[in-house]
Amino acid sequence: MKGSDLVWILLMGIIGIVIVVSVNFAREERELAAATKWTRDALAVQERAESREVQQAFEKTVASHLEWPVLVRSAILAHQVALGMTTEQVLLSWGNPNDVNRSVGSWGVHEQWVYGYSSRTYLYFENGILTSWSD
Repeated sequence: MKGSDLVWILLMGIIGIVIVVSVNFAREERELAAATKWTRDALAVQERAESREVQQAFEKTVASHLEWPVLVRSAILAHQVALGMTTEQVLLSWGNPNDVNRSVGSWGVHEQWVYGYSSRTYLYFENGILTSWSD
């Protein structure tokens, strides 16, 4: 066997190894992509289930307050506010404000709740009741 034949055999062996490694790598890459997609899909299903559970708990909480007027309960479920709402009702509807400015005097408690950053909405409360807003 000549030296060039030996080089040729070694070269063909190396090419064979590279092909096998490439095929294995491509297969592993496909398996990883499939596992990643499955994981993303499973997480999405879990998030939707948790979101449904949160929404159902939210609706149950609102529905349990039969003493609240229908208008108020409807506004909360629609994530809106209405004049006359209490601070508790606004918190259920809109969540925590970004900022609260409070003044206390002989007349009672005035609060300004600030929602948003670039586009702000201000809610004004007198003794815990929503009396006005501006946006």
